[in-house]
Amino acid sequence: GMPEFQRNKSLRGLADLEELAEYCYYVAGVVGELCTELFVLHCPELAKHRDAMMRLAVSFGQGLQMTNILKDIWDDRHANACWLPRSVFGADFDLARLEELHTTPAFRNGLNQLLGVGHAHLRNALEYTCMIPKSETGIRRFCLWAIGLAVLTLRKIHRHPEFRSAAEVKVSRRTVKATILTTNAALISNRALHLLFERAAAGLPLA
Repeated sequence: GMPEFQRNKSLRGLADLEELAEYCYYVAGVVGELCTELFVLHCPELAKHRDAMMRLAVSFGQGLQMTNILKDIWDDRHANACWLPRSVFGADFDLARLEELHTTPAFRNGLNQLLGVGHAHLRNALEYTCMIPKSETGIRRFCLWAIGLAVLTLRKIHRHPEFRSAAEVKVSRRTVKATILTTNAALISNRALHLLFERAAAGLPLA
């Protein structure tokens, strides 16, 4: 599916949330499915959760990919690409003119809707991770670091919707270290992980 999207990329963006979900599936959803198959092979105890995890894996992948899409809006435009869905910004909004329109209420409203969708997918990613046995600390850590950094990136975008480059909303090295330390400390407690997530996601829109 990726070659098709690359052939048709433009500054006009994607049509709607459905097309965005399809794009995210080809980029990241299939990776989530592959990782799930590997996790089940490695840990037979996960076999009972396989079907549920396969469904959540696609959502997990979309949450991470949507974070990248929102963070990289301006960098992608330098490559003549826009992966935002036109439908969330309204019929009269022209993504090809984003440089002129990125400070308008229509853009902020659409951005908040996408932040809410990404946030919802990352909640599914946390549920996915909590299904992994607490003894599998390596797999849990692998998932949690990605989720934590994605949530904090979405929060930074929400606070700075006027950003004009990925560097402006990239989490700092200090934040990366703090995320690693806190997730490692809460690694085997699903309750603690949910509390950490709620704290990190505070203030974010939720679809």
